[in-house]
Amino acid sequence: MKCSTLDMVKYSTGDVSTSLTLNSLFGFAMVYYTQALGLSPVWAGLAMGLATFWEAVSDPIMGYITDITRSKHGRYHPYMFIGGITMMLVFFFLWKVPAFFLVTKVLLFCYLVVMNLLLRTLFTVFFIPYTALGFEICTDYDGRSKLQGIRLAMNMLANLLGPALSWTIFFSQTPQQKAAGIEPNSIAANYVNMGTGFTAAGLLFVLYCCIATYKYKQDSRNLQTGSTGIAGFFKEMLGILKDKNARSVYLFLFIALVGVAMVSVFQMFCYIHFLACTAFMKTLIHGSSMVGMGIGGLISQYMVRFLSKRGAIVVAVIWNVSCNVILAILYLPGIIEPQAICRIYSFDVPYGFGIFMFFHAAFWVSNGVLLATSAAMIADVSEINLLKTNINKDGSYSSVLCFVNKLAISVAIFIAGFVLSGIGIEGHTGSGTYAKDTIWRLGAVTVLSGPIVSIFALLPVWSYPITREYLKNAREEAACVKCK
Repeated sequence: MKCSTLDMVKYSTGDVSTSLTLNSLFGFAMVYYTQALGLSPVWAGLAMGLATFWEAVSDPIMGYITDITRSKHGRYHPYMFIGGITMMLVFFFLWKVPAFFLVTKVLLFCYLVVMNLLLRTLFTVFFIPYTALGFEICTDYDGRSKLQGIRLAMNMLANLLGPALSWTIFFSQTPQQKAAGIEPNSIAANYVNMGTGFTAAGLLFVLYCCIATYKYKQDSRNLQTGSTGIAGFFKEMLGILKDKNARSVYLFLFIALVGVAMVSVFQMFCYIHFLACTAFMKTLIHGSSMVGMGIGGLISQYMVRFLSKRGAIVVAVIWNVSCNVILAILYLPGIIEPQAICRIYSFDVPYGFGIFMFFHAAFWVSNGVLLATSAAMIADVSEINLLKTNINKDGSYSSVLCFVNKLAISVAIFIAGFVLSGIGIEGHTGSGTYAKDTIWRLGAVTVLSGPIVSIFALLPVWSYPITREYLKNAREEAACVKCK
């Protein structure tokens, strides 16, 4: 099935809600919990990591539920509507922490664990059916890459207009705060204001996505299903994990995402302490990473067209590693200082910041290619399974994809919390400064963690076989079997 670019864009508006939710958590939650609420990075990382791990576990369950759902409204839209609305409401209370839970760090930790678990559960209820719907909206080899690229670009556009601009809108430093030495990122009210705005916007886009894509719903009351019940669930999951093509993509994605997610945690502290960015500079560099990832998502379709999906992955990993190695060579030995400036006419140009931002954004371009292409690869794998078994398991394949995604993020956040604590970044409130060697170590883990992990990610997909021709032949073989 092919769909128009406009319909792809309409479908992708669902990623606005998920982007505002997850990217604000990835970007600001660790800073909020440690710099504004005073929680240790280890405990903050544990609170977030536990919830992400739970989400990873619940993803396959939700995928299985969607695959066996029978409704005249289809298998996906009822869950998207209910899960999306409740997800955004709970999201608000992650930022608006009741005063009672601020009395002790133990109460705060327990509150954050419970609310994160609840949010992640509802996120799963929305996101798994939403992802599976994308598998069915567009089923041709190149169209899948285009759809996933547009999705990622929409996600990053929301990230740019939301979390990135938040540095300027919600976290600008007033003259009074500057005089008192108070950093805006240490003021809890700023995070609450941000959360309120994102909640309202997220609710609107959940509703729009559900309405705009409803025409793609398929009455599922008479669809053929696999095994049902608890035994059926484990049988379906085991069958997917036995699929060697799916397994290679899942393993690649897990390894790559551990590196990417660790960088996404470290970079927020890097902006504040290593680069010593102003609010406007934080918006620029944070926004450039999102623009980069969005561009990566969009160009992935052209890379796939000329290189195949495996080829696009290989090029993206090489690109990923190169950008960070260049940053390490330039900044860690002090060849370029992060705050270095030069005078051009009557303007002070912060070239140290500018060069870092350029290669940092280029690093995120490669990640955009990786994520969009790997999602399209799983859609191909799911179709191959459908052609062989005549049973649609898009929900299960997409849920395991999400499971791997969340598991990698959970592991990365947990590791990042210990790394931050290990290099000397501790929880505090107020202005809070760190020793020079601590700041250097922060810069080092930011630019080195990603490439070290990404190199190993190539191994699982090196022999990935599915190409445009492979998929065409599989369809022809399935058609011949039906004719007989």
